Amino acid sequence: GRGAARVLGEAGTLGGSVAWGFRAGRAGLAWEAQRFPGAKRMLARFRKHNVHVAASGFPGVIKTSPLFEELEDRGWLLTREDGSAQVFDGIAATSGQPYGLLDLTYRDIYNLWVERHRQLVEDGLDAPACDAQIAIPDGVTARNGETGPALRSMYPLLVRRALFDAVAGLKVPPEGVVPSTDLFPAAQRLPWQVGPQVDNTWEGLRHTLRTALSIGASGLPVQVHGIGTASRGTADMTPELYLRWLTAGVFSANFSFQGVNGLLPWDFGDETLAHVKTWMQWRYRLVPYVLGAIEDAARTGLPVQRSMALSFPNDPHAHEWDLQYLLGPALLVAPITAPGKQVRVYLPKGEAWWDLNTGHRYEGGTTWTIDCELGQFPVFGREGHMLCLGPAAQHTGEFNSARILDEVWMFGMPVHNPVVMRNKIRVMQMQGSSYIKGLEGLRISPSEGLEVKRRGAEVRISRAR
Repeated sequence: GRGAARVLGEAGTLGGSVAWGFRAGRAGLAWEAQRFPGAKRMLARFRKHNVHVAASGFPGVIKTSPLFEELEDRGWLLTREDGSAQVFDGIAATSGQPYGLLDLTYRDIYNLWVERHRQLVEDGLDAPACDAQIAIPDGVTARNGETGPALRSMYPLLVRRALFDAVAGLKVPPEGVVPSTDLFPAAQRLPWQVGPQVDNTWEGLRHTLRTALSIGASGLPVQVHGIGTASRGTADMTPELYLRWLTAGVFSANFSFQGVNGLLPWDFGDETLAHVKTWMQWRYRLVPYVLGAIEDAARTGLPVQRSMALSFPNDPHAHEWDLQYLLGPALLVAPITAPGKQVRVYLPKGEAWWDLNTGHRYEGGTTWTIDCELGQFPVFGREGHMLCLGPAAQHTGEFNSARILDEVWMFGMPVHNPVVMRNKIRVMQMQGSSYIKGLEGLRISPSEGLEVKRRGAEVRISRAR
């Protein structure tokens, strides 16, 4: 049980070494005393500033620790054929030291792992994380008889499900975030997938996008995009690449800044920083839509970022555009993944699409070359849908849960209920007009050729006369 602290949310990601581990000689977890002498107080200060902290742990017990021999005697570790504990070669999570693995197939040990992490959550930890990427040999056996091949599939699931139980088990309904890079059967039930480690290059951006769309097609709803990779060199990360990477993240399920010099917004000059601030405002305004898409994904199994092949199965030409995607049901995103301001965009046939930058309407089944300066990004609204935006904010602590919406953008005549976080907005058609309940008090930006009339709690959208 070793871990490293990082920050999710307002402050991006902070690198760090071991943050907590087993108490000396005891099967309990404790914060690393020298670096975190007052963990509760430290986490409370983060929370005061609306920052959510994740800690990455590992269910290993160092071979040279007093606890290893005790747990081996109890039969709490995965074993070899002769009944002794399997000793694994050291990895980064154990600082290179050989270790044994807790046998999480055994109910008592699983419950202990959950309870110890629940204590960390009670201390103020928001999201326990674990990447249990372990090569378990065929000869290794668990207490109930499972061996290597089965354990290689089961173990990452058990680790991640236990952490979810720790953070979400006391909530009704159970909910929480457990980020991880592991893929395993039923991973879609724990939807927060961490993106790949890539070079800080244009190819790295393309790799990140392809990975997100591939795992989405496998049923995992959410990938967290890193804006670059902290562990890779920063020499190739130009201001242009940084902004294109960030805007792809803004129009995605989730993203995280990297807390290292050379990958922070203020490392690229004042002009770039001003663009970053603009895009962060866009992100906050998109939060109700994105969270609504996440809720929708949890119900339907469709990912938040949907590949063209998944979204438009009856348009074979769309399948060739492997870096475009739908963000939720209403927005088509065509990320700029090469230097320069031009991008080729394919708009699927059978529908019309509205350019969010210009308000121009395009018929589907067409390919366009779009010019986008650094303050623009190619995003298109799907006709018949609405985009519900929240108010501008500096951090999530400013959100008013009773009024999460501020403005509605129409893409032609609305015929679909919008995807919005926990809001009930209903669209009905009568005599050529759309009647919408749930938009009380919101600013409404209609498409050209439409007019908006309010009647009490109802909004009527009709063709302009």
